[in-house]
Amino acid sequence: DQYQSLKEEYDRTVEQIAARNVKKRVIWMFISAVEKMEGTVTEFDETLWCSLVDYITVERDGNMVFTMISGTSVKV
Repeated sequence: DQYQSLKEEYDRTVEQIAARNVKKRVIWMFISAVEKMEGTVTEFDETLWCSLVDYITVERDGNMVFTMISGTSVKV
């Protein structure tokens, strides 16, 4: 039982590390894309948008919650 419990905890930890590494790569890709841009962003850029937003949740009342790749949520 103790082995199984420790194995499950280890597996969860490995999954968390992998998820954080994926987020880290995505954030660095975003930073790299922004650094390559010249001047100020003056119009919608789909690549920039997709590298910033992870997913959008539409609530029953019509409000939207944008969840960024960093984990930050913005309610509109």
